[in-house]
Amino acid sequence: MSETLLQLPPNADESEREILAAIIQGHPEALDEALASGLRSEHFRVGLHKDTFRASEQLRTKGVEDLDPVAVYQEAEGRIEPDDLAALIGSSYATGNVGYHSRQVMRAAKLRGLKAAYQDGLMLITRGREADEVLATVGKSIVAVLDDQATGPESIEDVLLRLKLGPTETEPGLATGFQGLDDVMSGFRPGNLIVLAARPGHGKTALATCMSLNAARDGHAVLYISLEMSSEELALRLLSLESGIEHSRIRDGKLDAPSMERVATAQNDLSRCPFMIFDRTPLHMSDIAAAVRVIARRKNLELVVIDYLQLIEPADRKVIREQQVAEMSRTLKTLAKSVGIPIVCLAQLNRSIESRDNKRPRLSDLRESGAIEQDADCVLFLTNQAATDAGGEAQIIVGKNRHGRLDDITIDWIGNRMEFRERTIGPGI
Repeated sequence: MSETLLQLPPNADESEREILAAIIQGHPEALDEALASGLRSEHFRVGLHKDTFRASEQLRTKGVEDLDPVAVYQEAEGRIEPDDLAALIGSSYATGNVGYHSRQVMRAAKLRGLKAAYQDGLMLITRGREADEVLATVGKSIVAVLDDQATGPESIEDVLLRLKLGPTETEPGLATGFQGLDDVMSGFRPGNLIVLAARPGHGKTALATCMSLNAARDGHAVLYISLEMSSEELALRLLSLESGIEHSRIRDGKLDAPSMERVATAQNDLSRCPFMIFDRTPLHMSDIAAAVRVIARRKNLELVVIDYLQLIEPADRKVIREQQVAEMSRTLKTLAKSVGIPIVCLAQLNRSIESRDNKRPRLSDLRESGAIEQDADCVLFLTNQAATDAGGEAQIIVGKNRHGRLDDITIDWIGNRMEFRERTIGPGI
């Protein structure tokens, strides 16, 4: 019995017939309601139903208001048999609640997609494929299914209710710990993709680590996806930031008794922070999306940091690099919006910046893809040309800001701790 049930595809065939009977039996508003709910022909399981809905949708696109059976049959261009269409016309199904039936059809389509993804994984396993390949393939399919969250239009009243307007005690977005940047951006907003870009060696990892730790100190759950450093290396950086002890001294074990006590205290404090590290390599976008969704469901995840974009494993190595990066960028933006969490993605700048006199980054300097600047809600450039290994000034350049103005924010660099801090006046850094 159980094997038979497993072989049956999840379906909502009766709901499919309800919708189509309503459409072709003289209720054209039913099509409008179905389309407004997000229903598409791809959601239908039965081929006849899929073709009938597609033909009806095409007629509506052409401006046809009255959808009679003859028009639907002609629009289908031979994909529908007259007897099959007549059966739908003569069915006893009532108009019912088209919105409800549309949701049932979309729910069944999502379940079929998930079932197909897992079946593909089992097939790859039986063929002896490696676990990473199976995970990448299944993960990509699952992400595609979960991201198909089509919803219809909402009233402005419902949208405004979600905004929770009025005086609040906190910033609209997640605070970065850099007041000048928060003033410009109003923090990192849920659903936004923020790109932090710099040339190699300018400290983008250090800045991202500082921002992440600031958020975790405030009690916000952070997921740091590190494709460049191991979790142990990142933990050493965090210990240096939290304790105020030079990174190299902690790394090399050159600590006296007072320093050991400070490091132990920092370790205890860090252990209580909601800070998670994911450092597996190679890592595909499907792996990242799956990890973010799982953790977001289990915990109140509030910030994701990815270090960095160009190290993510492409889904298809055969396509050109610009297309690979563009697909990753689009997927990250879709993921941020669907889970409602800000995603900060680090990226490299190309070498063209070195040929300019002022070395000031531009959006066109984003390496390998113009899609990054299009998909990102905010683009931050980090430059520390004037800084030395010991310290100095650095700048965060807000090169794109969908929600506000552009500006340059000066911050302090403390080299021996690999730390960026809010700008201070005078000596004593």
